[in-house]
Amino acid sequence: MKAVLLSLVIWLTCSPAWGEVVASDLPPVVALFEAPSLELAIPQPLALAIAGVESGLRPWVLNIEGQPFRFDSKEEALAKAREAWAAGQSFDVGLMQVNSWWLQRYDIFLEAALDPLANIYFGGWILKQEIDRHGGDLRAAIGAYHSPNPARASHYADQVMAALTRGPQPVKAPVKKSASPTEIEAEKEARPGNATMLVVS
Repeated sequence: MKAVLLSLVIWLTCSPAWGEVVASDLPPVVALFEAPSLELAIPQPLALAIAGVESGLRPWVLNIEGQPFRFDSKEEALAKAREAWAAGQSFDVGLMQVNSWWLQRYDIFLEAALDPLANIYFGGWILKQEIDRHGGDLRAAIGAYHSPNPARASHYADQVMAALTRGPQPVKAPVKKSASPTEIEAEKEARPGNATMLVVS
């Protein structure tokens, strides 16, 4: 598996899309991905591509049961997240769009989930679990990061691979298709969660 990840990192950093980008061209949040990627042993370009697809590299983004919301501050995003939490709604939060299912399972405070660095660590940890669970099959891990539904997972993996080819640039956060309550519940049940969480605050 390490050989696969190393090969991906080498390929991404040497490819034109990634090699021609200079730091001044990137949003400031990109620098936050370095430490979590190193500590979690995940490819930084892959984590950035996922964040690009998920949030457009914007830290104050929520997706509440299929409806995206962008805010100008953590406080605004936090207020909306608290509303969704109190209403028992499923939502994704922050740069890596971590689902509220994970927050509930590991008792992660909403304030921490909306901290950009903590969000990257948490999303990166989830990605690492999927990479390990799929034996280093990155495409399968990328898809599973998003959904246990095979069709949604495959479509999402295509989006992330396209983002990898384009390089580290903000992209418009996708509008997720609204799911029925039955589909949402089925996805909650199918999510993996039997590993011990590395708590980041």
